[in-house]
Amino acid sequence: MPGTLALVGAGEYLESMQPVDQHLLATIAQPEKRVVVLPTAAAQESDYDKWSRMGVTHFRGLGVAVAPVPVLTRADAARDDLAAQIAWANFVYLSGGSPGYLVSTLEGTRVWEAMRAVWEAGGVIAGCSAGAMALASAVRTRRDPPLDFRPGLGLVPRVTVIPHFDRIPPQRLASYLEHLPRDLILLGIDEHTAAVGGPLEWTVMGRGRVLVCHDGREDWYGAGGSFALSE
Repeated sequence: MPGTLALVGAGEYLESMQPVDQHLLATIAQPEKRVVVLPTAAAQESDYDKWSRMGVTHFRGLGVAVAPVPVLTRADAARDDLAAQIAWANFVYLSGGSPGYLVSTLEGTRVWEAMRAVWEAGGVIAGCSAGAMALASAVRTRRDPPLDFRPGLGLVPRVTVIPHFDRIPPQRLASYLEHLPRDLILLGIDEHTAAVGGPLEWTVMGRGRVLVCHDGREDWYGAGGSFALSE
């Protein structure tokens, strides 16, 4: 039976997200929690490795086993040894960076197959910012309208995610909503906030709110609020 997904608006590995990560760890049935952190989305940045270091420090502080997995290129994502490191885990965390690069690096690879297997066996996949965007069915390829989309990794059907949602100017948000394809559901997720559950039933955790927008309707949910998405 599939496990738990977490779509995080921003704040990976920060103190503000500790309650969310503790909750995610508690959803794992196995007594030993084993986390892997992947800096893949930031691989094109000179300081990409800081995300691995932050992730290791964060989860060690929560008292669980954690290891960084340096999947930086598509060639890395094809490696059996790195896929085996993913298979060791029951919690996979994708930090931020470029959502398009993350999808193009992982899709159809051994590492992505291993990640899906972790989730399908009851584990957790969490994605923050670009990581959250990539887990959806559609990913924006432009920051500004007209909006363009490419397929995402597809764990969350019919959805596109906009992280850092509380920082988006009202004029840009109005343009996003105007150009949103009718077949997509937009999830706008504030910083230090997560939509947890999936792929259809979700609960909001953290400091902020989540906007669910589809077919002209806008519904906001704060911490503790729950919502359902259609297939």
